[in-house]
Amino acid sequence: MNASKMTEKEEKEYCEKISKTNSGKFLLSLYSDGLFWTDDLKSFYLIRDEIDCDGGQYRVVVGLVNLEIVPNSYLRSNEWIFNAVHIHSIVVADEYRGAGTLGCICSLLIRAADENGVFLFGHARPFYAELPKLKSSVDIEAWKPNAVSAHTTSLAREKKESKNLLRKYLEYGFCRFDGHGIKMANRFWKERSFGYLGSGISDSEIGRFVIKHLAC
Repeated sequence: MNASKMTEKEEKEYCEKISKTNSGKFLLSLYSDGLFWTDDLKSFYLIRDEIDCDGGQYRVVVGLVNLEIVPNSYLRSNEWIFNAVHIHSIVVADEYRGAGTLGCICSLLIRAADENGVFLFGHARPFYAELPKLKSSVDIEAWKPNAVSAHTTSLAREKKESKNLLRKYLEYGFCRFDGHGIKMANRFWKERSFGYLGSGISDSEIGRFVIKHLAC
């Protein structure tokens, strides 16, 4: 369900429903902390305070995180859906590349995973999006319908860049994950998977399953 299409009552009921799962608590915590903005609990925009030439402050989007809940073919119980979140992609605005933004995003995600007891995972496949200077939720809403975002059209370039991207995720606190039970386009991307097991769930069903497939 798309939160932006809900009535106020529907949105409240939806939030109450997902807040009962660790996955839902994780998603809601990113928004409630005030560091991210979202209208659908899928696309999260990292917002940073900046100062203009006149000394005035404004907020601007410096990165975008796309998150989703995906099934696992080997762990079929609701345990996986309720406690695992997939990082579909992370995008850093061009002018903030090389400024520690990716590391900041990873730290915030890992902290939320620890606080809410979830397994966070993804694969290091480059994803590109043109993020203009978005200063408010109104700007984002106006930008989204015509947003240009996709994996690069060159598979060779993707594979080359994925090696360095995976190294960055491992540097920022994630572990290698073999992608066991997750459907992907091919084995290459499964081998570029990474994950982080939040604290407090290592003895759970999902924790015992994941630990066998993580290399830290």
